[in-house]
Amino acid sequence: MGEGDAGSGLEPDVAALPVGRRAGNAAAVRVPYDPGVANYTAKRISEMEAGYGGGFVKARAELGVTAFGMQVIRLPADFSDYPEHDHAGDGQEEVYIPFGGSGWLDIEGERVELDGDLMVRVPAGTRRKLYSGPEGMQVLVIGGCPGEGYKISSDSELTTS
Repeated sequence: MGEGDAGSGLEPDVAALPVGRRAGNAAAVRVPYDPGVANYTAKRISEMEAGYGGGFVKARAELGVTAFGMQVIRLPADFSDYPEHDHAGDGQEEVYIPFGGSGWLDIEGERVELDGDLMVRVPAGTRRKLYSGPEGMQVLVIGGCPGEGYKISSDSELTTS
């Protein structure tokens, strides 16, 4: 059998792949820890579970991250219904990293244009709201509470296995 031909021949047998290699369309590759080789998880965003009509991609849970919050927000073209919010109640600060499309972040009335070369940190008590431009937008959002261990939110957990 050739590489990727294991099992039914339709999907590669992840266990049969060399350590440190990502299987083409396999759901996710979790490489067991071995101090002599790379240890990682890799998965395409398009293959990850998403909530809220597909707009909240559960990247943290899909990759098995437990040290900090991390989600991908996908907004359709010219979307303005993303909820304005802050994290005064839970103390979480967030970093927004746009990586597709166009849009802006309204931070307490100040418009900050988002592009692929800009990262924005917003502290817990500051109100923020995302807006997308004519191409829609994808943004990686990383969050955590300064000085505390990360507490996993139930809405970021996977609902499928």
